[in-house]
Amino acid sequence: MLVANLGRLDEKEEGDSRGVHNVLGVFENLISFMAPIADQIVSETTLLPWLLKRVEVKEFDSNKQYASEILAILLQQSRENVLKMAELEGMDTMLKVLSVSCLDLLRQRVGAIS
Repeated sequence: MLVANLGRLDEKEEGDSRGVHNVLGVFENLISFMAPIADQIVSETTLLPWLLKRVEVKEFDSNKQYASEILAILLQQSRENVLKMAELEGMDTMLKVLSVSCLDLLRQRVGAIS
């Protein structure tokens, strides 16, 4: 139910953005206190695809950072979660995010030097 609500929230609205942050906090707490639930969350919900889509957004904000942290926690928990990410072409997504971030950083540094 929490994952379904993530898709309905419009993060451009401040209240919805806070709601996304709170939902991500619930998942972080669940995984922290009951680590085996990470596999169940990945296999039985659409959280992993949602997290991948969320970190792919170009603009950086606290929810993007939080989504990437939850993604890292889920992937550290089990090999099955990593395999599920591979099925979703998550490595391609992460490489795209990394390349865009590196290019943005390079542009900022070149601009600061000029």
